Amino acid sequence: MNCLWCGSSNLQTMRLRISDFFRLFRLQQPVRCRFCHECDYASIWSVWKLNALAKARRNERRQRQSTPA
Repeated sequence: MNCLWCGSSNLQTMRLRISDFFRLFRLQQPVRCRFCHECDYASIWSVWKLNALAKARRNERRQRQSTPA
């Protein structure tokens, strides 16, 4: 899943607004690019994978920080 404007794969989910509820019926959730800050909609399944990868990276980072050097 990449940004349509800059091509970056570094996306984050956005908070839902009232206007986004119609998109939820179409199984889409808002995302924002961390580099160019443009917003777009992605499928809920893609967002689920995005969140799972982010969680895995956070856990990996915590493990590296907690191990003694």
